[in-house]
Amino acid sequence: MQRRDSPTTSATLRPYLWLSLLAVAAIVLTVLVSVTSAIHFAYRSPSLHVAVETAAALISLLAAQLVYGRFRRSLDRRDLLLMTALALYAGSNLLFSALPAMANAAPDSFFVWARVLGGAAATTLLAISAFGPEHPLQRPAGAARRILVSCGLALLAIGVATALAKDWLPRAIEPDLSPESSSRPRIVGHPVVLGLQIVLMGLFATAALGFARRADRTQDPMIMWFAIGAGLGGWARLNYFLFPSLYSEYFYTGDVLRLGFFVALLIGGAQELRLAQRALARSAMLDERRRLAREIHDGIAQDLAYIVQQGDALASGPDAPAASREIATAARR
Repeated sequence: MQRRDSPTTSATLRPYLWLSLLAVAAIVLTVLVSVTSAIHFAYRSPSLHVAVETAAALISLLAAQLVYGRFRRSLDRRDLLLMTALALYAGSNLLFSALPAMANAAPDSFFVWARVLGGAAATTLLAISAFGPEHPLQRPAGAARRILVSCGLALLAIGVATALAKDWLPRAIEPDLSPESSSRPRIVGHPVVLGLQIVLMGLFATAALGFARRADRTQDPMIMWFAIGAGLGGWARLNYFLFPSLYSEYFYTGDVLRLGFFVALLIGGAQELRLAQRALARSAMLDERRRLAREIHDGIAQDLAYIVQQGDALASGPDAPAASREIATAARR
């Protein structure tokens, strides 16, 4: 695996250290807010949920485009899977969360379960891309088209299947349930939804460890930020298990950590864009140097050929100086 060290810094990336610090901070935040209620943090704001979901969709889409540019350079199947996971996040957040909320659609079972299934598919691909072996593709353009079409068909299938089963799907959580209610247990919601939060937490943890291992080996800043993002996503799912605010009108701890996941994706994409721009600048500089070298080489070659020709002509004369043949021989050599 080729290293991707940043050309501007000699500092060594320490993804495991950052994941450890992140774990400590997330545990402290979860205990203070969700478990002990030492800090009261809960906002009933549907508009804030709309803003977060819209930002999540746009960030995922931008990150997917940047990872696609990376894939075009690396031709690595892992980058293609990572791009697909980000595209699924973008499509799921946009179709099943942001647009319905902006249209003031009722938060019924269709949107909840479609969002759950879309997020589960995207997180599964994220974990696979983190641990998969490096594998260059022979036909990258065709593979990208096929997998993007498959991504769209998967979202369509999730939407159609959820719509058909809408009347039989259970309610995930009461939308007006408050996380500050002392008369209800913290762990509320349908058991399948709660179980999926634990499964997704495990997938995010797997992705975080896989990305951390790759970042430690390759010193790739984008992969390190994706490891941090996956760690935040895992802690967000733990908080959604304690209180699934993702499916209510309340903005709670899990939403903060989930927003951090997408912010980490944005920072990682920015790091990849910066490295790509510098690589492009270096490539342009090398091309210019090669062009100048060719021009200099061609000009000197023509001058030497002229010297050889004139030296031979002078040396062939009856009164030719002795140095003329030596000049022609030196120019020819």
